[in-house]
Amino acid sequence: MHLDDGRIQALLHGELTADDVERSSRHVETCPSCQARVESARREEREIFAALRALDAPLPARTASDVEAEARRAEPARRTVRIVWRVAASLLVLFGAAGVAYALPGSPLREAFQRWLESPPPPVELPAVGADDPAGGVAVRPEGRFTVRFEAPQPGDTVWVRVVDDSLLAARADAEASFVSVPRGIVIRSTAPNLYRVTVPEASTDVRIEAGSRVVAVVRRGVLEVDGVAAPGGEAAISLAP
Repeated sequence: MHLDDGRIQALLHGELTADDVERSSRHVETCPSCQARVESARREEREIFAALRALDAPLPARTASDVEAEARRAEPARRTVRIVWRVAASLLVLFGAAGVAYALPGSPLREAFQRWLESPPPPVELPAVGADDPAGGVAVRPEGRFTVRFEAPQPGDTVWVRVVDDSLLAARADAEASFVSVPRGIVIRSTAPNLYRVTVPEASTDVRIEAGSRVVAVVRRGVLEVDGVAAPGGEAAISLAP
């Protein structure tokens, strides 16, 4: 089970027993989702403390001359704001005219806009990560059919797939690898044999694990199937070798 917010705060503030600290720390080391949440809690705490320190700082002494000088410096910015408002008003008029053109029957503007909506987003390259990277991989929220594809798998490549009670799908590599986000999926590349770990939300509708063009595992509604057979315990180690 994942750490809840209360346990994460207790872990950060030293409020757990020694046994609880050991168990929680072991879980965080192997769970990308909890690692991300612990790091987010640390970052938020640092930001809050920084804001409190800024509030404690004394206000600088200001004279009438200082206020007058600041007003003179701010005048160009006020002129810029006035220009921006004029441009915004012009754009509103332009958009209104475009809306009228879009509503006309047989409008080419409507057809162009529809083609733009239906075009898939371009692939997004995510940073390469490895065993020393604190992020440890990538986590996404799968919707509908989702594919995790290992492109050009190497001999010796293995993926450990596990179904978890979480809303995010997480992919992790022990050695250096790259993760590319594509429509409804992730493409993972590595130039050397690797051990991958993929955790899949049990509520996923249809998640497919592919090695090249082969489907090696499927997760539907919490059931992990390898070669058409349900994996006991919802987890399995699968060879990706071609």
